[in-house]
Amino acid sequence: MKLSHRIVSASAAVLIVASALVISTTTYLNMKNSEADSRALFTSVASGLAVTAQDITKEAQVLSTTLAAAFAAEIQGGDSNRNSLADMTRAALQGTSDVLGVTVVLEPDVLGKDTTFVGNEYSTDAGRFAPYFYKKNGSIGFRTAGINKASAQDWYYKALRKKSQHITEPYTFDVGGKNTVSASITTPFFDAKGNSIGGVVVDIDFDKLKQKLGVCQTSCPPISCSVSDFGAADFAFRV
Repeated sequence: MKLSHRIVSASAAVLIVASALVISTTTYLNMKNSEADSRALFTSVASGLAVTAQDITKEAQVLSTTLAAAFAAEIQGGDSNRNSLADMTRAALQGTSDVLGVTVVLEPDVLGKDTTFVGNEYSTDAGRFAPYFYKKNGSIGFRTAGINKASAQDWYYKALRKKSQHITEPYTFDVGGKNTVSASITTPFFDAKGNSIGGVVVDIDFDKLKQKLGVCQTSCPPISCSVSDFGAADFAFRV
């Protein structure tokens, strides 16, 4: 791995560790419906200690913003390629605790004509760069992200339209053959003219978070709020 890549990976690890979620009390949550519970988890109360959405999503936000900044710098330097971006993403994912997976999407024809990458392992059928790396049984799995599906309007394109970081509502999707509840945090990056060139999408692992927060069958009335209350910072990186 190039020195610059090692530095980026090390920097991301330091930021993630520094931003780790520390909670010492037990959070109570009604487990009747996974997706509904996940929304409640975002805004639950833990024995008098408010567990905010900012706490829950901190690691994913740090990873998304760090990778977006790194990729913008790599592309600006003119020394990047698709394989190096994939390697950096895989290495960053391995160092996380509450992250389920990471998608990196480049806009059409960024880092070369897409048509020349048809059949590449990190590309869609049309050759667009859109790898999704995810954790599975202690290892890192891989597939191409469904960037052309209708759901991508929320977890990818909305952030590009806003030109800032976007957090989705919790939703279910298939990860390595398992139906999984997650929420995504997407950070876009742009060129010097304000044209979007891609985005980093980080999925939160709700199963890990429930274990960390000590979730049990005992229910506690959650505080109600919407994703608009999450207070995500407006991160966008330009090259």
